[in-house]
Amino acid sequence: MLLEPHVRPDGGLTLLSPTGRWGGPGAYLVVEHASQCSARRIPIHERFDDHTDNHGALRTDHTLTLWRIPVLRLHYELARK
Repeated sequence: MLLEPHVRPDGGLTLLSPTGRWGGPGAYLVVEHASQCSARRIPIHERFDDHTDNHGALRTDHTLTLWRIPVLRLHYELARK
């Protein structure tokens, strides 16, 4: 997975694995067989929207799509102890 970073005006960070051409940001499947290795882009796309809330916790909204079908939505929170 190669992610493309974008800093938002609110100071948050968005990481994307968009559709696109070979070699750019996106999801790849790499297979090694004997002494050969091959790779190809796969139709999985992820988006991570990161920001810090009012209490200083890092929050992330994570979405995963397969082709254009939403497959997974997660919300993470990381807080200091």
